[in-house]
Amino acid sequence: MYQFAAPFSQRDITAMRFRRQWVLLKDKMPHDLQWQQRSVNDEYKLYCHNDCIVRSKKISQGIIYLLGIAISTAFPDKDPLELVTEYSHESIVSWLHGISGSYACIISNNNSIDIYTDPSATMGIYYTQDVVASCPGLIPGLTRDKIIDEQYILGKVDDWYPGSLTPFTGVKALMANHRLQLNDCSVERFWPGTEFKTYEKDEGIAVISELIKKTLYGASKIGKLLVSLTGGRDSRINLGATKDFREKVRYFTIKNDAVNPEDLRCAQLLADEVSLNYSVVPSDYPEDWLLDLYDEIGMGMSVGTRRVIIDAALAISGPDHIHVNGSQGALFNGDYWPSVDPKKFNGMILK
Repeated sequence: MYQFAAPFSQRDITAMRFRRQWVLLKDKMPHDLQWQQRSVNDEYKLYCHNDCIVRSKKISQGIIYLLGIAISTAFPDKDPLELVTEYSHESIVSWLHGISGSYACIISNNNSIDIYTDPSATMGIYYTQDVVASCPGLIPGLTRDKIIDEQYILGKVDDWYPGSLTPFTGVKALMANHRLQLNDCSVERFWPGTEFKTYEKDEGIAVISELIKKTLYGASKIGKLLVSLTGGRDSRINLGATKDFREKVRYFTIKNDAVNPEDLRCAQLLADEVSLNYSVVPSDYPEDWLLDLYDEIGMGMSVGTRRVIIDAALAISGPDHIHVNGSQGALFNGDYWPSVDPKKFNGMILK
């Protein structure tokens, strides 16, 4: 299991600033933070929070960095970088097609720097002409774009900025399945590169089921899994994917005034059905210091439900925990959900 820094109880707030984030730039860190520093090439340095999982592999003309949670769906017990044998763009793309998770891949080769997203861009990547970071707050000289602020006003629900748009001057988001070539700041889509294969329904469900099972099994080898559980389809997919090693997983449901009581009832029924390590975690409105840490990373781009439950997240998490939320299940739910008897608990994903 990956070795993380000290438990939260032994930290001060400074050590939790920009947790698990990273920034690639030519200059010194924009904040007075004691982070890991690595060389990418003669110009650029990579700075990473001490809880950011960093894997690296030297190549003939440079280095590959894999930042975050990355799992090979074919060999979930292996370090994904062990599977890299060639370093052309085509070979890297072929390799990335088999890597799941929430990560960024940075490749420095012959003094060029390429940055690749994970399949769904669950790890944010933001860039300017000469800086790349996992959150905008780490980009030096950040200013708000007044025109965008006037045209795109986030509400109190779960709104977000579409595509590459951000509310900051000269800053763009790197979209899912895209590569950024930092030397000229050009962006291109790298997936899909070939035609899709067509499956019959049951065969397709079996393939996708195996992919998510291996993804979450691989994640359990990196850290301790926390799996959100409600009565919804997304979390039931996550439950099914972790069922075979559920004794190593903590399942939970957050409870506050906005939570539907049926979510709590259904989650408890599911937990009793398959004997889960399950708990209900109460959430009140977070304290100001915790909101400040959250907003420093989100920079006003994350509003709504996620923001107001972070007190519950802090109560159950630690440096070595990995949260598997409904979004993971939703990604697979978007690919399939049987229309026949969709409410049936012991469906194919749970077998």
